[in-house]
Amino acid sequence: MYRVDYLTDTQERILRCIREHIADHGEAPTMQQIGVAVGVLHVTWGAAGGLDIAALFLAGGMGGMWSARQTVRRATVLGSVLLTLGSAGLAAAIVLPSPVVYACGAVVAGSGVGLTYNGSLRAIGEVTTAQSRSEVFSAVYVVSYAALSLPALAAGLLAPAWGLGTTSVLYAAFVGSLSLLALVHAARSQADGPTGRDTGFPRGVDALTARAGRSGRAGPDRSPTSGDGSPPKIR
Repeated sequence: MYRVDYLTDTQERILRCIREHIADHGEAPTMQQIGVAVGVLHVTWGAAGGLDIAALFLAGGMGGMWSARQTVRRATVLGSVLLTLGSAGLAAAIVLPSPVVYACGAVVAGSGVGLTYNGSLRAIGEVTTAQSRSEVFSAVYVVSYAALSLPALAAGLLAPAWGLGTTSVLYAAFVGSLSLLALVHAARSQADGPTGRDTGFPRGVDALTARAGRSGRAGPDRSPTSGDGSPPKIR
């Protein structure tokens, strides 16, 4: 077996796979066969990667629906916990390697993304005015897509030099660290309102409307009251 020093470890394994396959079968391997031989998880089923992606996004959708039943702060904290645990599970699955642990980590991380993202959007919506809401959400989506794409592009550039396994572990550690910081920030937050501790207002009801109803002032969907919930007295 020949070895050249100017090839990376991944490139050397690909070259070894090609040579061995030609020696055994008399023809070059397919791209799928090379991917299975030098891949991180060594999965032989071609649809496994697509199913993992589908599980990640389906779990994110379920997490978003679950977030609607929680308060904003609880959804953010719970989502940060799940995203941290899911990232740790993905890193552990790559080190082991274990496709089962990887699939479970993807589901847990996806649920955390859905909870955190939905909770964050609700918090932003509750503290912005109707006049500025479109501009604020436009900026939110720009930042969100940049935060999603730029680290992935950086990982793609580093993978040839560092190897896919090392880059994947570092990427999962990076995401887990950010979600852990978000968890610490959310847990320490003691401010009143939708982004702080639970205020006791009904879920899904705007806080200003609830306060207006308690104080006797008219809200968007309420009729004026005398303060105790009864109709105002006509003098």
